[in-house]
Amino acid sequence: MPAVRLLSLLLAGLALAPAALAAQAATPAVPAARSAADAPVRLAVSEFVNALNAFDAERLGRTFAEDITTFFPGPPFPAARIQGRAAVQGAFAQLFAQLRQRGTRGASLSPRGLDVQLYGDTAIATFHLVGQQEVGRRTLVMRRAGGRWLVAHMHASIAPIQQRPATAAPARPRPTPPTPAPPRR
Repeated sequence: MPAVRLLSLLLAGLALAPAALAAQAATPAVPAARSAADAPVRLAVSEFVNALNAFDAERLGRTFAEDITTFFPGPPFPAARIQGRAAVQGAFAQLFAQLRQRGTRGASLSPRGLDVQLYGDTAIATFHLVGQQEVGRRTLVMRRAGGRWLVAHMHASIAPIQQRPATAAPARPRPTPPTPAPPRR
């Protein structure tokens, strides 16, 4: 298999399309917090993406909970769930090493349509990573531990470009509590 084709397949595994592989990004375009409460979660997502962009497995591992579980989107990763910080960090380290061997120095991923849902010490962050041929969907289930937000679960999937999200996904309306009915007379 030609090296260029192999690189494309590797990048598709993380939705790191060739167009996204420019210089290493210092700070991804993570939308501003909608409230002070979700700002720390957005900062943690930013650190996660910055570590991916730098191909820095150790730094990425520091964003994971010790008991993280992960479903990767496909090759070069295994189809089975990967469990534990060391195993997930190791899978990324392998990918980063393969990419570096092919001359790729880093990426410039930028999450699109980042949405954060807070549930006490648990948060769900969802976003897209848009490439040329596909759209990467990411869900990070995060847990606050010791004052830090850590990734407890990552689910990654890839959709064909026909399902590309809007450039700026509209904010999802939050449910409001029902208004009580006026008393009957």
